[in-house]
Amino acid sequence: MTGAALLALALSAQPSPMRLGRDASAVLRVVTQSAAEPALSVSVGRVEAPRHTGEGTWEAQYVPPDDGIPQVAIVMAVAAGEVAWIALPLWAEGDAVVKTRPRGRITVEIGSQTFGPVTADPRGEAIVPVVVPPGVTQARQGKRMIPLGVPPSRMVHVAFGETGGAADRAQTVAVYAIATTADGAPRRGAAIRLRSSRGALSPLHEVAPACTSPASRSMRGRRAKSRSRRPSTTRPRSLPRPRCR
Repeated sequence: MTGAALLALALSAQPSPMRLGRDASAVLRVVTQSAAEPALSVSVGRVEAPRHTGEGTWEAQYVPPDDGIPQVAIVMAVAAGEVAWIALPLWAEGDAVVKTRPRGRITVEIGSQTFGPVTADPRGEAIVPVVVPPGVTQARQGKRMIPLGVPPSRMVHVAFGETGGAADRAQTVAVYAIATTADGAPRRGAAIRLRSSRGALSPLHEVAPACTSPASRSMRGRRAKSRSRRPSTTRPRSLPRPRCR
């Protein structure tokens, strides 16, 4: 990870992007100047407890969801008041069903990648295996656009900063919200609204970005203060398995 030693907190993943169905897990690596164990959270899938691998370095296993949907996993690390996040692309396999002339040879383009050629059946139907990155909803066959039937995915991640003290005492906790586009780019000016079942939330304000490494971003998103006896938690919603067509 280029420039990791220059950052107060840096986060990276390997492999990135992940290929669902082929890559069972990814290794998350945190480099920090603090001796404190980093807290990791993720918008989809799950992340295991980090393990100390050396001075200022921690690693954890990330396991993607099993729904087979092309999407972005927003991964966030918090340590000693510092926050870093990455958008980990999850590429998915699917089938593009294409109509052409009987027994015709056909290829399909998704972004800069070409899939096929595949020979159509006597009815002129061809099923082309494809790999779909996040944010792509159509394939191209010549001048024709083919819908892939990819369902919407989660593009916001909410997580808490460091907490401490007794559970029965009021405390102030930082709340972070990260919003991305479908392909994982930071979404500026996202209309984020937070509500709490207990306690009170201060107004949101956007934290200035400081991108010092291609593998890691400092916090770009929105932050609020929550004063509550028990911080609430969020859970990823489940999504149906897609059929690309």
